[in-house]
Amino acid sequence: YPLAAWLRPGLSTYAIPHEQLGRRAVELLLEAVHGGVGTGPGQVDRFPLPFISRGSVATRPV
Repeated sequence: YPLAAWLRPGLSTYAIPHEQLGRRAVELLLEAVHGGVGTGPGQVDRFPLPFISRGSVATRPV
């Protein structure tokens, strides 16, 4: 996001795996279209979200 480059301090965030999320969404859609099992109402897909530490976080003073 271009605006984020101007923010001070820099905001910490999580890296969202957009490509992995999109691929999984397509897999689920194709399974549903082709009569596959798909997912149940309680199924959860988990993806790693690496934390990107920037200036908006600091260590706690002791």
